[in-house]
Amino acid sequence: MNRLSFRTGIPLLASLVLTLTGCGRGKGANDPSSVDKGDSGGHAEIGKQAPDLSIQTLNGKGSVTIASLQGKVAVIDFWASWCKPCVRELPELAEYHRRLEGQERVVLLSFNVGEKPRDVARFLKASPIGFPVYFADALVEPLELEAFPTKLIVDARRPRPDGSALLRFRREGFTPVASIEARVAELLQEQP
Repeated sequence: MNRLSFRTGIPLLASLVLTLTGCGRGKGANDPSSVDKGDSGGHAEIGKQAPDLSIQTLNGKGSVTIASLQGKVAVIDFWASWCKPCVRELPELAEYHRRLEGQERVVLLSFNVGEKPRDVARFLKASPIGFPVYFADALVEPLELEAFPTKLIVDARRPRPDGSALLRFRREGFTPVASIEARVAELLQEQP
C-alpha cells in the first residue's frame, strides 16, 4: 500500500514543485520570450464573477475589497518572493504603479501568496517596490491559482446588482507591462 501511495503521489508532488518554483504550465511562467504575440498578449479572456475579497496589507493597517474597487479597472499581480519571474517583474510593475498614481480609473494591486509577513517585509527592505503589498492566500483556491506570477484584470467600473465585479483577463507567467496596458486600454474603450 505504501508503494502504491508513493507512485500515486509522484505526479502530485511534481505538480506542487512546478507550482512552487514558478514553473506553472508550459514555459510561460519562466520565459519572457513565451509571451503570446497575438492580439491577446497571452491574456485569456475569462468574463466570470470575481470572488468577494477582503485582503489585508503587510502592516495590517489597510485592506482592499471588491467594494473599494468600485468604478475602477484593477490589475492584480499574484506573486511570491521565491518566484524568479515574479521578482524580475517587480521593477517594471513598480514603474507602472507610479504612472497610475493620481488617476482614478485603473489601480495596480500587489497580492503576495504563501509567505509570512515578516519574510515579505524582509524581502521588501532589500528590494523596495514602493506600493502596498496585500496577503492573498485566501484567494488561491477560489481563483484556481496554479502558477506564479499570475495577473488578473478585474472590471469593477459598474458593479453587478449583487455588488460583484467581473474578472476579464488572466495571464500566467512573466508578463511585460506593455501587455497589461494593452488589455487595460481595451477594457477602458468598452462601455462598462
